[in-house]
Amino acid sequence: MKMFPGELEFKGIKLDKLEMKRFLNGWLTDKHIDIYVAAIMEQYQSKEIKILPAAWFKEKISLHHTVEEYEKVMEKACLLIPVNIDDQHWVLLAILPKEKRIVYMDPLGNFDKKVFQNVKKYLQMYVYLMTQSKLKEKEWQLHIPSKSSIPLQTDGSSCGVYVCLYIRQIISQTELHFDF
Repeated sequence: MKMFPGELEFKGIKLDKLEMKRFLNGWLTDKHIDIYVAAIMEQYQSKEIKILPAAWFKEKISLHHTVEEYEKVMEKACLLIPVNIDDQHWVLLAILPKEKRIVYMDPLGNFDKKVFQNVKKYLQMYVYLMTQSKLKEKEWQLHIPSKSSIPLQTDGSSCGVYVCLYIRQIISQTELHFDF
C-alpha cells in the first residue's frame, strides 16, 4: 500500500523518498526541521523572532556574510538556531542580542562546548563587522536550563521532535520555565 507520494514539498523545501522514510522512522533531518519551522512561522508570523535554517550552523557559520545580513539577523529580539551535532543529536540555541544572552537547550540536558564556541565565533564576526571592535565576552551570558526546567526526551531518538517543541513554545510565547 502506497501511503505517501514519492516527494513532498512545502514552502520550497522538498522531502524525497529517503527523507520521508527517515521521518516515518522517527529520525528528523535538517529539511524536516525546516518544514516544521516554515509551517509554525506561517501560523504565528512573529516579527521579533528569526529562525535560521537547520543546516545553517554546519554550513555557514564560518562563511563570510555581508554587513546587511548580520544586521537583519541580529536586530531581532530572538534568534533561534536548530543545531544537529555530528548528524546525531539536535539542540536549540536561542540568541537574545538585546539581552546579550545565549540559551542552550538540549533535550538530553547536556552541553556541547564545541557548539557554544562556534556560536561565539559568529557573534565575534558580527560585533567586528558592526563596530570594528572585539566582542566583549564578559557582557554575554550563557544560560543552560536546568534539567527540571524544560521537557527532556526519555529515549534516544526524539531530540528533533523536542527541538521543534521548544521552537513552538518560544514562537507562541509559551513559557519554557527557565531556572536562571
